[in-house]
Amino acid sequence: MIKELPIVIDTDVMSECWTYCKMAVIQTSPHYLEWLSSHMNIFMKDYLRANFGMNGERHPMNYFNDILAIHEKDIQTLNPENIVSSIIYEIDKGRHVVIYLNRYALWNGKNDYFDLHESVIYGYDTEKQLFLVSYIQNGRFGKNKISYERLVHAFADALKYYKENPRELFRRRDWLYPFTSMHLRSDYHEDNAIYYFLRKLVNEANGVKSKNIRYDQNLEKAEDALPYSGLAYEDEYYYSGLACLIGMEEIISNILSKTSEPEEWVTQRLSHSLFTLYEHCNIIKKSMEWVIDKLELDDEISKDALLRYGKCCEQMQMLCMLGYKVRQTNDVNGLHRIKDYMREQYISEKKALLDFERATRKRYTEIMLSKIQI
Repeated sequence: MIKELPIVIDTDVMSECWTYCKMAVIQTSPHYLEWLSSHMNIFMKDYLRANFGMNGERHPMNYFNDILAIHEKDIQTLNPENIVSSIIYEIDKGRHVVIYLNRYALWNGKNDYFDLHESVIYGYDTEKQLFLVSYIQNGRFGKNKISYERLVHAFADALKYYKENPRELFRRRDWLYPFTSMHLRSDYHEDNAIYYFLRKLVNEANGVKSKNIRYDQNLEKAEDALPYSGLAYEDEYYYSGLACLIGMEEIISNILSKTSEPEEWVTQRLSHSLFTLYEHCNIIKKSMEWVIDKLELDDEISKDALLRYGKCCEQMQMLCMLGYKVRQTNDVNGLHRIKDYMREQYISEKKALLDFERATRKRYTEIMLSKIQI
């Protein structure tokens, strides 16, 4: 018997593994674009790491609860003997399974190296004893067929890791459970989606640089305290929306003022953050196209703003490719070029977004007024 659930492999978010696992299911929804229009904000910490999230924090698992029903299967009830039947049961119920496994054991069936990583299981073949699995390999997610036996070994490695590192059972719950099942909610609908999208555009265009300062019970700030220590502490700066571009310019300028040869972590984070910003740019563009179609907009201002923003996305793709080249070659001249492009990118994106928002808000208001009966 073969069973395969719907899944999208090339999702709009590939830069975050924990987010990819959810998007692979969410993007099968007929309401995906409606949901996307008011979701997936962006921020960047001052150590050059961009992520999808808000207020300097990545989107937690419950952020997706409006469109996904997400459930946990207690890890204490699972073992190498029943993991295969547990996965098949969930898939038979129409639920995708996301599970942490030793991905190197998935690749070669050996446990000579360990890396705990998410995998999305979306089907099975009982005759050939195979699972249909999407997991990361060579930097990308893809469709794979993994034998029951190999998956059992990869899961056994994960159980051993949890026993040796119990803190991970708590820490990773921000993203996923050790064994997560999920399915689309059939009742998702947002009447206010267009309004929320227009508000999102304004927040994106008017992105800010922020800093969180936390205080202890005596209203005193402890400079060197760590999170969860019980003492107050001061976070790093973070940038939201388009301010991420200005933040990247500032951070790169600061790095170049101190060294002529950037460290490896700089080029790695730069490349990754540019890719995340490029994904975010495409998400905004896709939502703009959805609104134009939804409202049947035909005015020149909206269409021109979308066209200009599309060119901004193309420019961000170019910057993304340049960032990858810098990562491979450690070329400091490439780093200077990326810095010099940031201000122009910021100005172009901001004008396109605000022009689109104003024109669309005007038309949206006219449509609402036309429905009033006096």
